[in-house]
Amino acid sequence: MAEVPTPPASAADAAKANAPYRVLARKYRPETFVDLIGQEAMVRTLRNAFERGRIAQAYLLTGVRGIGKTTTARIIARALNCIGPDGTGGPTIAPCGHCRHCRDIMDDRDVDVVEMDAASNNSVDNIREIAEAVRYRPAGARYKVYILDEAHMLSNSAFNALLKTLEEPPPHVKFIFATTEARRLPVTVLSRCQRFDLRRVPPADLAAHFKRIAEAEDATVEPEALAMIARAADGSVRDGLSLLDQAIALAEPGQPVTDEQVRAMLGVADRLAAYDLFEAALAGDAIAALAQFEAMFAFGADPAAILQDLMETTYWTTRLGVDPKGVDFAGASAAERDRAAALAARLTLPALTRAWQLLSKGHGEAMGATNPRLSAEMTLIRLAYAANLPTPDDLIRRLEAGEGVAGAGPSSAAAPAGGAGPAAGQAPPERAASARPMPAAQSVLASARESFGGAGRALQASEPVPFRPPEPVDPAAARVRPAPPVLAPAAVSLPPAPTSVAAPAPTPGEFPDFEALFAHLKVLGAPVALTLLRQLRLVAYEPGRIVYEAHDGLRDDYRKRLREELSRATNRVWAVEPSADPGRPSLADAEAAADAALRAHPLVQAALAAFPDGTLVIGRPAEPTLETPVDDAAPPPLLADGAEPPSDENPDVVYDDDVHFGDWEPDD
Repeated sequence: MAEVPTPPASAADAAKANAPYRVLARKYRPETFVDLIGQEAMVRTLRNAFERGRIAQAYLLTGVRGIGKTTTARIIARALNCIGPDGTGGPTIAPCGHCRHCRDIMDDRDVDVVEMDAASNNSVDNIREIAEAVRYRPAGARYKVYILDEAHMLSNSAFNALLKTLEEPPPHVKFIFATTEARRLPVTVLSRCQRFDLRRVPPADLAAHFKRIAEAEDATVEPEALAMIARAADGSVRDGLSLLDQAIALAEPGQPVTDEQVRAMLGVADRLAAYDLFEAALAGDAIAALAQFEAMFAFGADPAAILQDLMETTYWTTRLGVDPKGVDFAGASAAERDRAAALAARLTLPALTRAWQLLSKGHGEAMGATNPRLSAEMTLIRLAYAANLPTPDDLIRRLEAGEGVAGAGPSSAAAPAGGAGPAAGQAPPERAASARPMPAAQSVLASARESFGGAGRALQASEPVPFRPPEPVDPAAARVRPAPPVLAPAAVSLPPAPTSVAAPAPTPGEFPDFEALFAHLKVLGAPVALTLLRQLRLVAYEPGRIVYEAHDGLRDDYRKRLREELSRATNRVWAVEPSADPGRPSLADAEAAADAALRAHPLVQAALAAFPDGTLVIGRPAEPTLETPVDDAAPPPLLADGAEPPSDENPDVVYDDDVHFGDWEPDD
């Protein structure tokens, strides 16, 4: 029996076989509104507008990259110009795809639909060409449609040149803007457009869409692999299709695409391995966390991707703890849900929020680091260390209960051997501050660290700790005011360490007036800050802000120096602002006026007359400290010629060489 010859392939099949390969993102680009996924609100609005004849003159499409902005603009252009298979149709939400205009727009050869890339055509001259062309009617279509892609790249002058045309275009002209950054468009443009925000496609919808495309391509992709591709797409259909195209090419011919292959392609770790790493870090076990990270890194996982997985784990665990019924684990396996539910039952909300802050900061550092691995490991170490620290609500509860004050530290320090040190029971001057009793907040922190509070304690406990939000706390009851250290003059010997804590001084930021700030600086011993404040003519004052009169007597860098010295002395940020308004007399002016009045006193004049070659030295009382009382009534000393001034050991007289308010020379 003779063999029957195979019939030759048709021309269409031959052309299809010889056609170049089209990527999935182009091959499966939506052609109608029905093909769009995840944009039901926009489709419903356009359908109603077309049916009622309420077609706008300009549309704005915004959303993330790859969400379908340009594709939607082309579909709108087809819907506006479709004439139906019989050539008698009007604008419709369901373009036929067979008429001349539909085919020309799909093939990008319709002269009445102008698609312009605003990133490269962003000048005012390009917009002038559009403004001139809109006056002419379309060559064959119903509407002239101008699609401006990446519209945010237009210059300000280009936007201004377009405003009038955009507000009152001819009836045969429609504008469609597509952009990823609508906030960069002027409000004058936004107000002239109907805006549609194309939302990210949910991972579940993306996975179902990718499954249909894989089946159409005769490719088998495992569900877990599809879920990973959908998560990596981050709501972008185009990004997901590009990843799917790559995954299909990665698999061997005739073999399914596995989750291991996709995981290696994306550089992500096993989700359950991320939970193991998360548990080790929040248990305070830095060694186990680093070992788990090393294993994931050796498998091929990217360090930044590992931190991203930890952030997602923290998020889902927190959501389960806050609202277990309202959580939708899109694309998550049953094992992941069980692990997250177990963590939510054991961890508290403060511990999870602290972990989120550390991970988000570490992820940003890893993304910009030259060595992301080192940055990720340091993030894990910080996370493990913070797990053993108490949370703020733990500290507040202990303070309210009066815990941690007694027995927080050793009662006495070992005395040095021999007789070289201070007397028994007397602390050295330089260590006097450390010999005083520990404030309540520090002792609570020490005891909490010893007991391994926070998340580490919760994970190491045998009984589950229920998820609880932080309890409301009275701010007045929770306020702790530690006393700042007191700096004494070198000439004054310090007494033995007191048995009770002195009255607390104002904490940084609690300076209700200028006098309180000045007194704090005196106690602290900040000579440079005091000198700068003596020169200041105060206009306005509030805690953290000083407004002073600018005058010629101040240095050019006065504002900067005063801000730096106040910040260093008070441990907070100060706003120092000059003003043209007159301020009250400065302390330097007041002291100079007092010195001038003293010089004009008859007794002073008589003394100068009796000693014509003498020098008048005006002293001032010492700055008040907690250890040195000041007699405000003590008069300044008068010294005859050749007399020795009092030594620095006299606490009643201080000679300030930095201020230069004394040292008067008699007139000849």
